[in-house]
Amino acid sequence: MRDKKVITKTGLEKLKKELKRRVNILRDEIATKLNEANQSGDRSENSAYTAALEDYQHNEVRIRELKELIKSLKIAPDKSGDLKIDIGDKIKVKDLDSSLEIEYTIVGSGEGDPLSGQVSSDSIVGSAFIGKRKGDIVEVELHNRKKKYQIVKIG
Repeated sequence: MRDKKVITKTGLEKLKKELKRRVNILRDEIATKLNEANQSGDRSENSAYTAALEDYQHNEVRIRELKELIKSLKIAPDKSGDLKIDIGDKIKVKDLDSSLEIEYTIVGSGEGDPLSGQVSSDSIVGSAFIGKRKGDIVEVELHNRKKKYQIVKIG
């Protein structure tokens, strides 16, 4: 069995919410559209039917993907009191080139959203911070350039 990917509790809840919405709401909405389009006559020239069928197929594929993904994930453990950076931690780092301080939240695989300060634990930046402590200097290679950060705050 392959290792389970780690995700934050919030990230898992988000996936479960999407699955529930697709199963309980979208599936019914699409079935209604499909039924209405089917009653319009000849399917071969019925663009509404074709579009509804594509929506149905896309939704069913995503439902299967979400079910498999959810089964393959485990929630990051609560590590309150731990001084090392791990998934779920909010950190503040100082760019040693510019002296700019940046805040990140380390999130699980597939949860990253760099524009909102969330870096995935399996990204280049996120993985560089995992296991480090306050005061550590971390070197990250980005776009063929090495950047150095000092960890200012964890939590």
